[in-house]
Amino acid sequence: MRDSVNLAPERTTTARTSRDWLVQKIENLADRGKLPPLHNEMNHYFFGSFARNTKIRPLDDIDIMILFHAQGCTTDDISKIINKKYCCPIKVRSNVDPIKIGGQA
Repeated sequence: MRDSVNLAPERTTTARTSRDWLVQKIENLADRGKLPPLHNEMNHYFFGSFARNTKIRPLDDIDIMILFHAQGCTTDDISKIINKKYCCPIKVRSNVDPIKIGGQA
């Protein structure tokens, strides 16, 4: 188990440090206006096997969901009504700046 399945403790520590560093950098970019604003209360969510402490070797990914503030944008989730899953269109208010990548919207 130790040699083939379980993650080495130092590898786990390094992975958590790296994960937390990345979240901090994303928060910093949003604070500086380089990314859209993040959700106020909870701006990230760790999920997946690493977050559940069930990850086995190799450690090749860590799942993170970054939550952005909707800034008044809305969507109609009718998937529960029609019992189908699909991507709902997002209605963007006219006064919301689009996400800019490389200086272009």
